[in-house]
Amino acid sequence: MSLSVLLCPKMRYKQYTFSLSHEAHAAEWDATIYLPILSQSLADIGFETFEEYPEEGRLVGYVCERFFSALPSEGVWHLEYLPLSFTYTSSDCASENWNSRWEAESFTPLALGEDLYVRAPYHAPSPCAARELLLEPRCAFGSGAHHTTQMMLSLLLEEHSALAHARVLDVGCGTGVLGIAAALLGAERVSFVDIDATAVENARHNAELNGLRVPCSFYEGILEELALDTASFDCLLANIHRNIILHDLPRYKTLLSPGGLLLVSGFYQGEDEQIITSALERMGFALRMRKESGEWVALSFTSLSN
Repeated sequence: MSLSVLLCPKMRYKQYTFSLSHEAHAAEWDATIYLPILSQSLADIGFETFEEYPEEGRLVGYVCERFFSALPSEGVWHLEYLPLSFTYTSSDCASENWNSRWEAESFTPLALGEDLYVRAPYHAPSPCAARELLLEPRCAFGSGAHHTTQMMLSLLLEEHSALAHARVLDVGCGTGVLGIAAALLGAERVSFVDIDATAVENARHNAELNGLRVPCSFYEGILEELALDTASFDCLLANIHRNIILHDLPRYKTLLSPGGLLLVSGFYQGEDEQIITSALERMGFALRMRKESGEWVALSFTSLSN
């Protein structure tokens, strides 16, 4: 496997904790409804991932240093469409050994039928899976446990024939699980992109761990600022926030070859899905497949010729 890595200084994160204000009558509101709305509003200003605690009416969100100025360290956050407010505090996130934490929290291997088995090196191999994907996380994203990751892996398996000899770009790669899966399914080369240097290094480590025999490139930065050639990819994977997908759509279109595949997730069914689908159709993409799990959805599109 040939590797090229572009790294910048490690990115810092803050943790924000939001709690329903005392003025709100908690019993009158369903936390399973207002917490996703709260997380969506925070994602609009740069928050990347969330932990919901419906029984407590509490949300924990994480934001990288590029967006520290978007929100004071403490205060009150008001929802735009519901008469609810949340008090919040924040703290700096300490660097963590995600491998130790993941093992301590007993990550369960993920089996997608007999086609793919995602496990850590300390788990026993699968006796029947056609392919195994090994992960040692050094960042918090992309273990395979989340609904969106599982659906994206399922879409990759269903698009197996289209991945043969494909040039693949994994945007917001995290641990690299999706790009690695594409390589195991026959991709010709894979490029991994993330804004977090820790994630990029983790993806590189996991690619080596899986002994990939295809050329792999690793980039730390924002997609629109990277020097990538037009029509240089046949498949693009983006399991990231809705607004980032919408912002990057023109770049996706120019990077994909005619007839190329775009697999996207990281957003909810309903309004989010409608917004994404409409924008992609206007940009010249045609829907191929759709998967849903819980409140989440994953979609596969073809890039039509201009």
